[in-house]
This record gives sequence, structure tokens and C-alpha cells, in this order.
Amino acid sequence: MFQDYALFPHLNVSENVAFGLDHLPKQERREIARSLLEQMGLARYMDHYPHMLSGGEQQRVALARALAPNPRLLLMDEPFSGLDTVLRDQVRDETFRLLKKTGTTVLLVTHDPEEAMRMADRIVLMKDGNIVQSGSPAELYSHPADAFVASFLGQVNVINATAVDGILQTELGQVAHPKAIASQGACQVLVRPEAIRMEPVRDEGEVVADVLFVRNLGPYVLVDLQLSSGTIATARAASLLQPEPGERVSIQLDRRQVFFFPA
Repeated sequence: MFQDYALFPHLNVSENVAFGLDHLPKQERREIARSLLEQMGLARYMDHYPHMLSGGEQQRVALARALAPNPRLLLMDEPFSGLDTVLRDQVRDETFRLLKKTGTTVLLVTHDPEEAMRMADRIVLMKDGNIVQSGSPAELYSHPADAFVASFLGQVNVINATAVDGILQTELGQVAHPKAIASQGACQVLVRPEAIRMEPVRDEGEVVADVLFVRNLGPYVLVDLQLSSGTIATARAASLLQPEPGERVSIQLDRRQVFFFPA
């Protein structure tokens, strides 16, 4: 399935879908095309031409054409990159449901980490032509093999730290880490925004930070925090827990989302 859909402009929708079925009788080709188009909600456009359809509709026609021969493997080369954000999410979800229904094995090429996490059962992450790590989305996100994997699949804060006897001492608090046992001295840790939990300040001994800026993104907020050294770190929290700029908050770390990779 091509990135730009590559529909034949001189063929109508039904003929495009049936293009790879020349070995079948005409009526059978049309019935297969109708069945696939019905699953995609496009049966009423069977006699339309590609230029009469929206981008999302053309994408679904291209998918139907690719699925018509009942392939064992379907290659999709960045199939959603030409769609706007709202339409991309809708078409991507529709495509995901259809592919799950048909049981077709798909190799999806994408440079969008969110798309990979959203669509894939298994991700193979490559850098400079080499496989860096492969596994389920949860494995790569929560157990990245190196800093590249951690930062590619989600935002991270890079925080200075000091390794002492298996303990990483950071401005966000202390973290015991098995990889730190063999390390001593200055280093860095990667901390996901959702690992930083903010609460009202209660005791003097707590790790604190000042709220600089808050960006409300609907279901969650991104909060820029200024640490004691002046370093800026970003936290993610539910919108209901939104702090106010200028407020001082106490910080707790979810150590499962703190990553350390010795040099």
C-alpha cells in the first residue's frame, strides 16, 4: 500500500479495488470489491472516481485494493502521513480494526513513534540501518535498551546525577538502580514526565520545585518545573491535578520510569 495511495484515476472505486483480481470472473471481482468497501463504509462510492473522494476515503480505497487479493503479508509505507491530524487518528483507528478483523499480517513503516505505539503488536526500532531494539510497545517504552530508544518513543528529561554505591542521587530524589552499582561519580538519568508526581509541600525535608508554566492539553497538563539548580524539568499530570504558575510543589518519583545508561 503506497504512501500516496497511487489509485488509478481512469478507474472507478470498484475497478480500483478489483484491479489485482484479473484471474477471477468479473462478477466475483465486483462482489469482493463491494464486500471490502462495505466494511469500510464506502459501498455508496463504488462507481465514483478517485478525484471525487476525500483524502481519507482514498486511503481506505487503497487499503481495500491491497486487501482484495487476500495477501499473507501487507506492506504499508507511511500510509497516514498525508492526512491531517484529526483525520489521521480516525482513519488509523478504522484501519487498525479492519486489519485485526481480517487477521492480515502487516509490516508498517513509520517515523511517527506514536503511530508505532498505537498500531503495532511488535516494534522493530532502527537507527542508521541497524536494529536497536525489538519487542512489544510496552517493552520498548518501559524497558528501553539505550537512551536513543527511551527518547525516541516518548519525551524524557535529562537530569544530572551522581552514582554512589548503587544509588543515583538527583535533584528529583534518590533512585536505587542495578546498573548504578558498577558506576561511580557524575552521570545522567532520563526521566519520563509522567514519572514526576507533584503534591502540595508538607514537610521541610521534601524535594521541591517551582511551577514555571502550565500547558493544558485536555486530558492532561504539561508542567515546567524549575529545580533548585535552575534546571527545567517537565512533568505530566491529569488536568484535575493542575498546579498554578508560581506554586511550589513537592516531588515524588516513579522509579519505573527513570532510566540510567552507563557511558
